[in-house]
Amino acid sequence: MMRLRLSVTPFEGETTNSIITRIADRNGASFTQDFCADMGERWRDITSGDDIAIEAFADLTGIPHEKLGRYAVREIGHRTYGLNGQFLTPKTIDRGRLKVCPTCLVGDFEVGGARRRHCRAEWLLTRYQVCHTHRKPMLTLPNAEFPRSPYDFYQRIKDCWREIQRAAESREDFSGDVTWETYLADRVRGHKTDALCDRFDLDLLCHIVVNLGTVIRFGSTRNPSDLRSDEMPYVASQAFRAVRGGYKSLVSAFRSVRDASNSPKPGFQADFGAFARWLYRVDYRSPRYAELLDLTARFAFENYPFGKGDVLFGRTCQKRQIHSITSAAKQHGLKHPRMTILAVGLGLGSKDRHERIEFSAKKYDPVLNEFARCLRPKSAAAELGIRVEALQRLAKVGILKPRFDMPSMVPVYHPSDLKMFRSGVLKQATVVDKIPTDMIPLFKLCNHAKCHFEEAVDLVRSGSLSSFCRLHSSSRIHDCFADLEDLRDQLQGPKHQGYTKQDVKRLLRVNDPTVTLLVRKSMLRARMVRHHRSRRPMALIGSDAMSEFLSSHATLGMMAYAARTQAKHVATKLDKAGFEPLPLGERFSKIYRRTPELENLFHPGGIA
Repeated sequence: MMRLRLSVTPFEGETTNSIITRIADRNGASFTQDFCADMGERWRDITSGDDIAIEAFADLTGIPHEKLGRYAVREIGHRTYGLNGQFLTPKTIDRGRLKVCPTCLVGDFEVGGARRRHCRAEWLLTRYQVCHTHRKPMLTLPNAEFPRSPYDFYQRIKDCWREIQRAAESREDFSGDVTWETYLADRVRGHKTDALCDRFDLDLLCHIVVNLGTVIRFGSTRNPSDLRSDEMPYVASQAFRAVRGGYKSLVSAFRSVRDASNSPKPGFQADFGAFARWLYRVDYRSPRYAELLDLTARFAFENYPFGKGDVLFGRTCQKRQIHSITSAAKQHGLKHPRMTILAVGLGLGSKDRHERIEFSAKKYDPVLNEFARCLRPKSAAAELGIRVEALQRLAKVGILKPRFDMPSMVPVYHPSDLKMFRSGVLKQATVVDKIPTDMIPLFKLCNHAKCHFEEAVDLVRSGSLSSFCRLHSSSRIHDCFADLEDLRDQLQGPKHQGYTKQDVKRLLRVNDPTVTLLVRKSMLRARMVRHHRSRRPMALIGSDAMSEFLSSHATLGMMAYAARTQAKHVATKLDKAGFEPLPLGERFSKIYRRTPELENLFHPGGIA
C-alpha cells in the first residue's frame, strides 16, 4: 500500500479537517479537495466523517485511525452531527463558517512556523464565542470563495493571515467569565467535566444556555437571534452557572426570571419568552428532553396558575398549586372585581397590578371557601331576623364581628358565626305557650327604654334580662319579647346630682316658660344628661349655677314668698320704688336684678 512520505503530527484537540489540510499543504497542494482526488479519496466523504474514507487516509499518512478521526465531524442523521461522541445540530456546530482565535494562531506561528497553525475542536461549536485560553473574542473569517472549500482550514488561514494578525494585535480581553467556554473545550475533547451538565447532550445544553440566558439577562422581550456577538458570552455564562448548580440552582434561576418579569400579564410563556417558545417547539416525547421538560413543567405547575388536567409540554398537571384572580374567582364562584378586592385586602398584591396577583391554592383555598360562604350585611341581617342597622351596631361594639372586613368591601358574615350568635341569644329566652300582654318585642322595647339594640342584646346574652321570652316556634331574634320595667331595672344607673327644670321652677317660684328661657339664654347654666331610669334626655342645673344666678338676680315669686304676701303686692311696691324687671315678656315670670336697695325693700331669701 502506498504511503505518503510527507505527513504531519496531530496536535491535541485538532480536528480531522485541519490535519488533512496541513498534510495537503506539506505535499504542495493548494486545494485539499484536489489533493484528496489525487490520492483516490473524496474530500466530501472526509468532511462528512465517513469512517472508511478516514481510515483509508490514516493508512495513507501513517497516522493512527483513532488520532486522525477522533475530532471528525460525522453526519449521524438528517441534520445531526457527532463530534468526539457529542450530539450536535446545525445550530450548535459551525459547518460553513470558520471561527478562530487570532492569538492562538499567532502563537502557533511563533512557536513552530506556519504549518503549526491548526484548528481546535471547540472552535467548531457555535456557542464557543471566546477563547478560554487567552480570553479573546473569536474571529469569524470571511466566507470561502470558490473553488476554495469552506472546510479547507489551513488554506483559509493562509488566505486571511494578515487579517488574523491584525485581530490578534487589536482585540481586547473579554472581561466576563469563561467557565462556559472552558467547559465546552473540555467536553468536546473528552476531558472530565461537570456531571450535572453532562446529563444533557451538548446540543441540548447549548440551547438551554442560550435561550435561558437570554431571558435571565434581558427578560422576555429579547430573542437569541437578536443578540450581538459581544452579548452572547455574557448570556451563556450567566445561564451556565445556573445549570451547573443542579436542580435547586436551576429552579432558583427560574424563580428569578419569574420575579423579575415586567410583563403586564402573568403566565409561563409571557415570563420566559424565548426559553418557553423554544420548549414549545421541541418533541415532548423524545427522551432527550424528558428531564428538562419534567423539571420545567414541575416548576410551572408549582409557580403558575395551572389547574388540574392542564397540559404543558406533554405533562399533565395533577393538582392546582397556584391561583390567579381569574382561576380563584371561577373555582369559588366569586365575581372577578370582588375577588380582586379580596386578594388586595389579604395582602397578595396591589390593585393596579391585579393581573399579576398569584397565590398558593393550598394556603388560600380554605380562606376563599370561607369567604364564598359568607353573607353580606343585608342577607346576614335577614338570617338573624334583625335590621341591617342593628347588625352594624353589633359589629361596631364587637358583639358580632364580620369574618372578613376589608377596605373597599362591605363586611361579610360567616353562617356559622351567625348561627352561634343567634343560638346564644335564643337559648336565654324562656319558651312560653303565649306571650304575656305586658311584654314588648325586643326592637320596640329598645325604643321605649331609650337604649341601643346592642345594649339589650348584651344583657340578654349575660342572662340578666329575666323576662326575656319567646314562643316555641320562634327562631328569630325579632320574635323575642321582654318587659320594659325589667329592662329599665338592668339599665338604671346612679341618680345625677343637680336640679331639674321642675326643681328650678319650684325653688325660684317661676313658671315653666321662664325656666326654659333662662336655660336657653344661659342665664342658668345647664347640662344635658339622660334620666337615670327612663334614659330620656333632660337638662340638669348644678348648685353652682343656681348660686351664680341668685347672686345677681331675684324672682318676684321668691320675694313674695319670703315676705309672706301676694306677688301682686310686691310688684306694685317695687314699681313705685322704681325697680324695673328684666324685659322678658308678659308670659314670663318677673325677674329683677339683685341690688342692696332691692334686698332692703324685699329680701328674696334663699333656696333649701
